[in-house]
Amino acid sequence: MIRNVESIVKRDARVSTVPPPAFEDPYSLQVRALRCAIAYDGDIVHGACRDLSSGGVSLRCLQPLAIGAHVEVELTRVFEGGHTSEALPITAEVVWCSQLRSEFQIGAKFVGLSEETHGLVAVFLDFLDGAPATN
Repeated sequence: MIRNVESIVKRDARVSTVPPPAFEDPYSLQVRALRCAIAYDGDIVHGACRDLSSGGVSLRCLQPLAIGAHVEVELTRVFEGGHTSEALPITAEVVWCSQLRSEFQIGAKFVGLSEETHGLVAVFLDFLDGAPATN
């Protein structure tokens, strides 16, 4: 039985010597949009990010959100060619909501950001500025 395991390990070691496929450098891709998914009142509201700062976000969606509501916002960068980043989950409080034609523009401030999440927001901001993060 041990010999079979050893032969599998040796076979897998040979396979693993194949070089990994080449991936595009994420810093060479331009961010085209920031999508968002907002967990609100038991539903998921999809929208787009209009503006992002280290302290909050302006969002556009088709549903109004109550001022004072605490929501979970997941921000996803959309790159050229449709590539996307992992979602960045952030807790936020809705501070304003305005109807603009058939859409709603939402302003939310981040609440309870950990040091790690604050750093990830900085990375998102760096991508929007077109420069790699310098952490």
